[in-house]
Amino acid sequence: MRVSSRLDEAALHLSEALRLRPEFPLAHYNLACVLADQGHQEEAIIHLNQALAQKPDYGEAKEKLESLAAKLQK
Repeated sequence: MRVSSRLDEAALHLSEALRLRPEFPLAHYNLACVLADQGHQEEAIIHLNQALAQKPDYGEAKEKLESLAAKLQK
């Protein structure tokens, strides 16, 4: 199975998890990572911000957000 199809599948499952439970910071973070790997940085940033709104001390989400923001400013 190709990596891109596995990422698509992961995004689908994570989106469904968030549809069922929108207040799930880990799912927002994981979906953001998948989206970033797919080249959808802006959408990934939205999910990272949602994860941080739900869990302000989420260190991994903060680091990923800073990293993506820096890439977009280049």
